[in-house]
Amino acid sequence: MALSHFLYTFSVTILIIASILYYFRGFCSSLLPAGGYRDRLGRHLSLPSFAGDIESGLTSEDFDLSRNVEEGDGRVGLDGPGRAQVQRIMRTKRCTFDQARLILLQDKMKRAGIDPQTGLPRDAKFVSFS
Repeated sequence: MALSHFLYTFSVTILIIASILYYFRGFCSSLLPAGGYRDRLGRHLSLPSFAGDIESGLTSEDFDLSRNVEEGDGRVGLDGPGRAQVQRIMRTKRCTFDQARLILLQDKMKRAGIDPQTGLPRDAKFVSFS
């Protein structure tokens, strides 16, 4: 009798904890370290670095990464999604790194409802005091 009561309580507790973790999976996953540095077969992939970004052409006079490499900056380089978007823009529109960054920024501003030319919101209710 006591064993069945224990197993029932244990099962219900595990079910409740699993339900709570499933419900808050988005929040819980943000607390975990970023994965994606292993491929499907479990082989370790190298982390991005500023040297790799320079080799990929993701540098310019205005966005100079060579100083970061010279100073031995320990950061992992440019963020993955941003790097991929800039490289895609550079490939499809055949533009330089700075032009691709500008296009990406203007697209983000348009999606946020901001005029890319003036930097002001497009909202009709917006009032600006100069």
